[in-house]
Amino acid sequence: CAQGLVLDIAMRAEADAVRAFMEKWAAADMSGRAARLRAQAENPLECDFTASVCVNGRTLRQKSASGMAWAPLNGLDGDEAARAFVGHYGLDRSCAWALRRVSFPWPRREDIGSLSLTLAARPAEMPGEAFTVSAAGQEVTLRDPFSAREYALRVEEYGVEELPGARIAPKLAGRTFYCAVIGYTLSPGPPEGALRLLDTREGEAGATGLIFRRAGEGRVACSSLRAQPPEGVEWLPVFRAEAAEGVTAALI
Repeated sequence: CAQGLVLDIAMRAEADAVRAFMEKWAAADMSGRAARLRAQAENPLECDFTASVCVNGRTLRQKSASGMAWAPLNGLDGDEAARAFVGHYGLDRSCAWALRRVSFPWPRREDIGSLSLTLAARPAEMPGEAFTVSAAGQEVTLRDPFSAREYALRVEEYGVEELPGARIAPKLAGRTFYCAVIGYTLSPGPPEGALRLLDTREGEAGATGLIFRRAGEGRVACSSLRAQPPEGVEWLPVFRAEAAEGVTAALI
């Protein structure tokens, strides 16, 4: 079209796998970050990728994407848009489907002489076992659920910092928040981006997450913001799988 290309992508999953996933997590407590991350990693309909197309030798990057899911199961078969998607492409209704629509704008309309698509899955993440530390010198062993590799985490410094609300957002001016700060080293050193720490508890000033940076060979992470100085912060190591190579298919 004049604005660019729109690409529909469907990823198949077995209906029995989706049913088993739903039964496993239906009664689970999903209030904690660890449970949500594990559920996301196990979801057969989780479909997270980057996409690009090459038109006449020029690469176009995706601008926007939307998604939905359909399965022959109660609760996943009622969305009209998903049903229309499955029906339009004649997809097997005995299977479950993760459906994505991706748009690629271009600077000018042109006739398409060649067209190829490249898809690359974003690396999966999986939480390890949560732990609690409270002072420098303490050590914890972390185990990577993907590779079973073990890392020794040593606490180099630990403390609580005070943060004025005005530094977070204007509407929080006049309030004070606190976070625990942990400086640590890992041995052996994991690959870049393969491991991060999260506070298992949500913050009281929005979803701030953890500040994560490197200082020489050391690392620093901060807990979620609290209205009171935190005690007994439970830290959650989150591991990232190695990135898989992208797949390119010639469409025209």
